[in-house]
Formats: sequence, structure tokens, C-alpha cells
Amino acid sequence: MSHSSAAAPVSDAALFCAPHPVSAMTIRPAAASDLLAICRLADEINLQHHLALPHTFADNGAADRNSAFWAGQLNTPNAGLLLAETDGEVTAFVALTLQDLTLPFLLPRRICRVTTLVVTAERRGQGQGSALLNAAEDWARRHSADEIRLEVKDFNQAALNFYLRRGLEPQARILGKRLL
Repeated sequence: MSHSSAAAPVSDAALFCAPHPVSAMTIRPAAASDLLAICRLADEINLQHHLALPHTFADNGAADRNSAFWAGQLNTPNAGLLLAETDGEVTAFVALTLQDLTLPFLLPRRICRVTTLVVTAERRGQGQGSALLNAAEDWARRHSADEIRLEVKDFNQAALNFYLRRGLEPQARILGKRLL
């Protein structure tokens, strides 16, 4: 399937399907008023990555250190941020971007990349990650994506196992070597 990279951006609110209930949880598109909660969750997953890869991931800073980054994600065409909310509290989110592959040696494809999926530690194992991934797949389909992709760091076996159980399959390995 061929897709133009100049496709008009589509509003999450206009395309998002009905909430995915899991117990008292709902999933909805993020808004600017959610930035502090998004930053809190991003810091939670960043700390996990910093502890495992301190030469790659920065230590956590001020609570709103990443606010401008996440605000930019809310206003980026072909990007989406979906939240899981439980009893009025944001407990998880998934960040998504669309990428049109138009290289001459590849079949044309629109890829939805999951750039971040985090569930607060207190809510893990309660179905929120699965519900968010389902919502991400719905969002991707509504944006004409052919495939969903993501990266998992090698240290994060719990996340890798979660994604494998959800039907994602390994496609490549990213190798790196520090030069300094």
C-alpha cells in the first residue's frame, strides 16, 4: 500500500475509537493539561533506563524537565499520545508516530512506531499495557498504517516478553559501540 508523506494530519479526537474499558480504566487522547502526569510517567520509565544504561539515558531532573518535548508531541502532525486513566488519574501512556517508507528498494509502507509505552509500577500486570497497545493498533489502522513497530532495549526482558505475547515479532537488532 502506498501512502503520501504529505497526507493531511488527522486529529486524534476525530479518529479515536470508543474508550477501551478495563475495570475502571479508560483510554483517551492526551491534552496539554496532562503534561505533568505524562512527565511523571516518562520519568518513571527513564529512571529504569538510566539505571540500566547510564551512558545513554540522563538521570531524572525536575518534574517538568521534559514538558516542552511532550508538549511538542501533542502538536506534531502524524503523532499521537494516548493515555490510560484510572479513577481520574493518568496511570499509563503510549506515544506514537507515523513514518512513510518510500525507499526505492523497499515496498512502500506506512509504519506506526510506538516510541514510548509506560504503565506506572502500581498498575503493571492489570491489563493497562495491553489495552494501550490495542488502542495504539486502532489508532495506527485509523491513520492507514500497514504495520506497528517499536524498539526494546536488551536489558528490558519484561517489556520484550510482553510485546512477544502480544504478537510482535523481532525484525532486526540495533548494535552500538561507545567511542568515547
